[in-house]
Amino acid sequence: MNRLKLLLLSALWACLLTSQSAYALDIYQAEVSVADQTADARVQALGRALLEVAVKASGDASASNNSVVIAAQGSAERYMQRYAYRQAIVREGGVPVIKLFLTGTFYPNSIQQLLQRAGLAVWGRDRPTVDVYLFDGDAPLSDSYRSAMQDRSSSRGLSLRFPTGASASDLRDPEAF
Repeated sequence: MNRLKLLLLSALWACLLTSQSAYALDIYQAEVSVADQTADARVQALGRALLEVAVKASGDASASNNSVVIAAQGSAERYMQRYAYRQAIVREGGVPVIKLFLTGTFYPNSIQQLLQRAGLAVWGRDRPTVDVYLFDGDAPLSDSYRSAMQDRSSSRGLSLRFPTGASASDLRDPEAF
């Protein structure tokens, strides 16, 4: 059953790119958790945010392991346009906890230059939205599964859409849509 889900997901991922373009997420922005609002914590958090933005802007999951990008992590403020803090209540082990997050927004041109120096591709903001149909048999999969996929795709700079009203049997017929 899991193999069927994976096969269906892989096929749909490859085949269901729509022609729509979307600026659904800001690829030059990342949010990371932070312990406090001290300068040291901010520098560390901006460095982590820079790594996330490098992955989103390049579309390459290994961008955060590139030596040039890692070296830039210590001077992430140089690439930063602005930052802000926010608090949120999140669940950890089923227990509500107040967490602090830093959102860093980086200058697109600076990030693009960094990626070019690192020998990485620069993927523009104009990206397709991917339609994803997930089924277990003929029933749609859970919201938690969808949420996990959305989180994973946004970390790579992709926007997903989960159309409703279709069944797995509809998707076997390419003329159905």
